[in-house]
Amino acid sequence: MSTRPRRARLRRPIALLVVASCAATFAACSGGAPARSLSGTRASARSTAARSQLAVAASLEPWRLQAPVSRETLEPASGELLVVGGLTASGVSSNGLFVLDPTDGALALRGVLADPVHDAGSAVLGGRLVIFGGGSPDTVATVQAIALPGSPGTGSTGSITGTVIGALPQPFLNTDQE
Repeated sequence: MSTRPRRARLRRPIALLVVASCAATFAACSGGAPARSLSGTRASARSTAARSQLAVAASLEPWRLQAPVSRETLEPASGELLVVGGLTASGVSSNGLFVLDPTDGALALRGVLADPVHDAGSAVLGGRLVIFGGGSPDTVATVQAIALPGSPGTGSTGSITGTVIGALPQPFLNTDQE
């Protein structure tokens, strides 16, 4: 049994998970590599489902995140990734909207949510990022929206502030991440 604290033992696997999540999101949004037939048959003989499969490969990047974060929401945006909320190393929910460049690991704060959350759901809808529910530390039903970085009126480096735009019928916690 290791004498290192549990949090220290989990940092590397969490960082690898974040990188793998980024790779999977990027591959899905960029079209990824064409699917390869496992049986050696021609592509025309494969089913529609087989043709839509993507090949995803995870690897350890030469860069590291500036700070550990877990249970965040990721959304692709113009060759970069939006990293929204999450839990900090101290276990506190974050209200940050960060832009991550997966080529070099550059991370820039671009905005703040109205309420900090982790384990939320998100989607780009109507030209803005919408965040559904989450934990903070209790499960919440809040629906928040924030302009996408680089949207007209936000500037490329200006800070954007999110707003609460509604509520779900009941609190929502994305348990797919646990």
